[in-house]
Amino acid sequence: VIPLVNEDLYLQISEKFSFTKLCEKSGIQVPAEYPDLIEINLPFVAKPKTYFSNRSGESLIPVLIHDSAQLTEFTRNYDKEDFYFQEYIEGKCKYLLYYYHRDGSVYKFSQENLIQQPEGKSMVAAVGSDFHHSDESLKYEKLFFKIGYHGFVMIEVKSAHFMIEANPRFWGPSQLFVDAGARLFEAFLHDYSMLDFIPTDNTKPSNEVFYFWYGGIVKILHKGERLDFHNYNADMLEDNMSSLLLSDIYNRSDTYEIFKDEISL
Repeated sequence: VIPLVNEDLYLQISEKFSFTKLCEKSGIQVPAEYPDLIEINLPFVAKPKTYFSNRSGESLIPVLIHDSAQLTEFTRNYDKEDFYFQEYIEGKCKYLLYYYHRDGSVYKFSQENLIQQPEGKSMVAAVGSDFHHSDESLKYEKLFFKIGYHGFVMIEVKSAHFMIEANPRFWGPSQLFVDAGARLFEAFLHDYSMLDFIPTDNTKPSNEVFYFWYGGIVKILHKGERLDFHNYNADMLEDNMSSLLLSDIYNRSDTYEIFKDEISL
């Protein structure tokens, strides 16, 4: 059982539309919103207002629409009333990573995302960042203190200042901040009396650390699909592969059998 804030506050952050409006009111920049599909610039992103369709009850995920054919397919397969529509933001993709302790302190780290599975799925390569020391990070810290939030939250930011979405829970590439020496998990364990104190050491969190999930790349390429690159490319991946593999999440003594199994597809 993972302790969380009350359901209303959780949904206000987790559901994309409500958190977008909360950020707008707090002076945080969000992508431009289109009122309808009549006058819209391609590409754009159709984002669900809530997790589940109000009419069909099915779960919904964001849909990236590049061209008129995909737009036609979207209108045929979805109820547009379940979605709102935002401009597509290019540029660097970063995660702000926080643990808000119930004593009022915040533990934080950040990462720059390099490679992602298609359709907004899992990140497969990332590197530590100092974005959590920026003025943009302070805006979110002020906001989350104001609304009385505690616990984990990850915020995706693109092109330095556009808020894309927030996830108030555990996220996939947590091994990155662990390897970097950031104490988010320890803060969580302390917050719920599973640690008597938060361990510290004499080293500061390192930004020179990578997260890599080669099995996640193999799975996508095996399906014949393409990876999404953020300020990165296939040539850079090839050049850096040997060093990235040293940071692979499963290429470690206790999980090496998983690593071998994943790359044997």
